[in-house]
Amino acid sequence: MISDHLDVAGFIAAAAMTGGEIMITNAVTIHMDLMLETFAKLGIQTVVDRQADTIFVPAKQSRQIEKTVK
Repeated sequence: MISDHLDVAGFIAAAAMTGGEIMITNAVTIHMDLMLETFAKLGIQTVVDRQADTIFVPAKQSRQIEKTVK
């Protein structure tokens, strides 16, 4: 079964906001590039393994928002 990118994004957001960590399997990472870029701009770091099709969200992140407007 292919995971829905919005469900995966919800798990990433939940882990980041609660300070927890999560390993998301069967994430269909080829469909997640735009979402992952957006999370990175919000200071949410992810580790993507395209071979294993997993996304890891480390615990206790600072969530420092990137300034895009000067």
